[in-house]
Amino acid sequence: MSVSRRELLRLAGITAGLSAGGCLLAACGSPPGGPAGASPGPVRGGGTAPARRGGTLRLAFAGGGASETLDPLAAYSPADLVRSMVVFDRLFTVTDGAAAPALAVGAEPAADARSFVLTRGKG
Repeated sequence: MSVSRRELLRLAGITAGLSAGGCLLAACGSPPGGPAGASPGPVRGGGTAPARRGGTLRLAFAGGGASETLDPLAAYSPADLVRSMVVFDRLFTVTDGAAAPALAVGAEPAADARSFVLTRGKG
């Protein structure tokens, strides 16, 4: 039986994917010495004060360095996509497969049929 180089590379890729998936599933197991499905408990030193509004949330992403962009149409890395979602609001969102208003509450085709006239929401 002969195996082509393409088939060998395909099998190697499948094997690597399955082993990586197994490692990820193993990481989702129960904590050492605890029953299955048990959480490790509360965060030590987390405090007992009631939650309050405000504050600063800092996130860290492995970015692209010089290739990072603020252009939402050129955002390909996870850091760029998250940054775009935080910085820019959408005109419309998609809910259950249908367009729902966000910043714009309506869109009508212009007379020249080459553009749209958007109706902005209040605020």
